[in-house]
Amino acid sequence: MMLLSILMGSISILHASTDIHSEAKRRWLEGDARGVISVIEPWLDTNSAPYGSERDALRLLLGEAYSAEGDWGLAARQYSIVRGNKRTLSTFALMKVPWFHFQAKEFWTAKKRCEQIRSRYPKSDEAIDCLKLIGMSYGEMGHIRSSRSYFDQYLAAVPQSPFRESLELLQAEYTFRKDPDEGRILLYHLFFNHHYPTTDAKIIEVLGEPFPITTLEERTARMYSFIKGNRMEEAWQLYTEVQEIEAPTPEQTQWLSDYLRDVSWRTRHFDAYITLVKAVYETEQTSENAYRIFRAYCKAGRWEEASIFGTESLNYFGRRGRWAGARDEIARAMMFAGHYSDAAAMWGQMHGYGSKFYQAFSTYMNAEYQQAIELFTPLTTKSNAWDAAAFYWMGRAQEHLKQDASKNFEQAMALDSSGWYDLLVLQRLRLSDAPQAENHEYVSETITHQGVWYLNNLSDDLEEPSVTLTALPEHSSASIAPYHASTIQQSFDWNTFSTPQNTPVISSTNIWPSRYEFPDPYLNPVFGTEDDLQEVFADFVTGYKQTFPNLPETALLVSVGMYPEAARNMQANYLQWETSNKKPAISMDLWRNAFLYTRTHHYVLRYTTNMEQYFEDPALIRQVQQINHPLVRPADMWSLTKQYNVDPWLMMGLMRQESAYRETVRSWVGAIGYIQVMPATGAKVAFLLNEASYSPQNLENPQTNLKYGIFYFSKLMERFDDAYPLAVGSYNGGPHNMSRWYRNRMGTWEMDEFVEHIPYDETRRYIKKVTGHYSHYVDLYFDDHTVAIPNPPTKDDPTVIDF
Repeated sequence: MMLLSILMGSISILHASTDIHSEAKRRWLEGDARGVISVIEPWLDTNSAPYGSERDALRLLLGEAYSAEGDWGLAARQYSIVRGNKRTLSTFALMKVPWFHFQAKEFWTAKKRCEQIRSRYPKSDEAIDCLKLIGMSYGEMGHIRSSRSYFDQYLAAVPQSPFRESLELLQAEYTFRKDPDEGRILLYHLFFNHHYPTTDAKIIEVLGEPFPITTLEERTARMYSFIKGNRMEEAWQLYTEVQEIEAPTPEQTQWLSDYLRDVSWRTRHFDAYITLVKAVYETEQTSENAYRIFRAYCKAGRWEEASIFGTESLNYFGRRGRWAGARDEIARAMMFAGHYSDAAAMWGQMHGYGSKFYQAFSTYMNAEYQQAIELFTPLTTKSNAWDAAAFYWMGRAQEHLKQDASKNFEQAMALDSSGWYDLLVLQRLRLSDAPQAENHEYVSETITHQGVWYLNNLSDDLEEPSVTLTALPEHSSASIAPYHASTIQQSFDWNTFSTPQNTPVISSTNIWPSRYEFPDPYLNPVFGTEDDLQEVFADFVTGYKQTFPNLPETALLVSVGMYPEAARNMQANYLQWETSNKKPAISMDLWRNAFLYTRTHHYVLRYTTNMEQYFEDPALIRQVQQINHPLVRPADMWSLTKQYNVDPWLMMGLMRQESAYRETVRSWVGAIGYIQVMPATGAKVAFLLNEASYSPQNLENPQTNLKYGIFYFSKLMERFDDAYPLAVGSYNGGPHNMSRWYRNRMGTWEMDEFVEHIPYDETRRYIKKVTGHYSHYVDLYFDDHTVAIPNPPTKDDPTVIDF
């Protein structure tokens, strides 16, 4: 493989064989850190080529492999060597080496390296982060005044930082080591005033026991800390302990009265809240108090009472106050209560496409199928999200009427941008054909994905795996016809891969671990071979290194497979170019090829979306679509999804919807990373995993981000009996909301019916889009697999997870 060589500031292409690069790179991409070490370590001892910056790149990769194995001191040594060589990668090494030194407990050296960064690059993000690291280094060395000073500087520079509580906890711990009395005061404050349950666990770990609760003020603060940490039952218990006192003091009685409404609502004990507000309503019959009762009925999932009370209150108060916009909420309550005729009438009084759709859908759910078709029909002429849905439900109504539904189903598939209705129709066709011998064989042999780790569905006697890259079936444009199976093809079994016989074993003392090889869509030659893209990128470096000084560094990172690091550079370059007033002219084709070469997934997605329209060959169309649906960090993804029994292709689909493959993106609400984990959610997951030393910064580590997100999703799957649409909806809208919408009608709806009931537009669309992405991934990488919409679950266990 040819590699970019950056020597004396010039760019050239290495044509010589570079086995060390290709072998180390391949093992790194397979997630084989031990293999990387066993390849590079003995080569470094030989003092053989390559030299210069090429050698530095391999040292960085070795450092990354050491860090993956937890050998922080060895990682810091390799990065320090590169930093000191003062070549292309020296600045990159300088920016990362302080953290390796810190992990290796070389605190003074970590501080010195950070001071160098702040001196040379004072406006960089790394310089700001170094304020935090210097504070941590001083704290670990026992200099608590200096530690506090640097933490304060960091928080002044980043006032909205999610790390505030984590730094306060670190400062309290450092202080406790130096001065237990002063440290105990800081720990006391955090024990009664924190957001993250991991903070609580860490304080108890440091002290060896919790602080006792001796006053109502402490009880109040502790109760609200539990609420903020989503420990609702513990918060409610702190309240009810006072209720159970046989002879409460006047102060305790007043405290119970003062906090009942707020605490019962925030801990989701809505029955207690309803009792209280109904008592108030008896003496204060205001529209606001009535609305509070109605909303509590809805939050409690008491839909029968909500629909009756809501209707009565709307008739009594008219459209005043909060009731002015309550008709859609009342109509939803009627639907969840099963009063579809009343719901249809209420929807019919409102305007807008959504109201018209739910009038028709409620009519369908009331088994008035012909009338439902008539109500759906006007929506089919609108070019909006409701047209595909209207065609689908017209088809479902026709099925009940024993009519031919094929044309409406075909239209639903053609118009569906999410893939949800496309998948529902194909599954209905397969199930309707199942009694026929030929299609029954298809159902039994085709491997179906239903959200859990799909290898569970494979037979044990599969031979060597293969993935065939044949053309993707054009479902959306095909006419509806009986679904026939293609010949069953060999499925892809990650476990059967082993080291190829011709792979040289560099170190005879190393026992190679089992290795996975993953499909690599970036090797698809539709936009050019690897060598083609490398030449294009070499020209890109030569032409634009003055505009983007990190390009030579980026080329070297790619040469050893450090793609995420290269992608961060390219993302920064593109954002700089996009916002510049005096930017050089760079064509879309050149940007796309640069992103392909560096595997900058998010921008590859943007620059290859819908490009299949320019190709006629089905094989090339599929290659483009695979590139548009990359496998992001597959070694981490498959390891974690196997550990937690979640289908990796489902998590790829969820990642696509959550972050569009951006590694460190932050949403407007503060969610972080590939799978968009909120700092508070990360703390709760860490608490469940017994990881007390939590900081939101952990979520910026891709492996941790994926681990926490996949673990959390696996618990949602467990709660809802592996019905992945409910788990997906819960990931977006919360499992407590999913539960109140579902549990009263558990097992009585079909899955497509339930999803259409979901009142949150965002959550309903999210389920459809993620399921569509999931299905697209499976279609693109397999010929003999299909995604199945699961049956509605018959289980909802909130004790598994409820946040």
